[in-house]
Amino acid sequence: MPGLMNLNTEISEYDGEIVFLHRIAEGSASRSYGIHVARLAGVPDDLLENAQEKLIMLESERKEIELDYERHEAPKPAQQLSLFDFASNPVTERLKALNILEITPSQAFSVLEELKAAADESER
Repeated sequence: MPGLMNLNTEISEYDGEIVFLHRIAEGSASRSYGIHVARLAGVPDDLLENAQEKLIMLESERKEIELDYERHEAPKPAQQLSLFDFASNPVTERLKALNILEITPSQAFSVLEELKAAADESER
């Protein structure tokens, strides 16, 4: 489309950690850094581990599709996966039920207080 460009944030990676270089470059990123960004944002480790497993699975599927293409076979359709499939629990279900476009900040804080109280009660 006229006027659109594909840009990415340059990143340096060292020993499994990333550093944002605060530079924008043309083209797509060489790989996905979503899990790294989620770790920086404080996403729980069990969720990150699940995401990493799913990423490995998706990358494996992508390689199979590339091989099928090289062999001139029709690629298998990719499946959209959820990071929350493994974590069916009351907290996750409560969060999934929220309509974040209609909730007020005070209502959001009330939900967080409710979830924290439930978590504190379950630890007793």
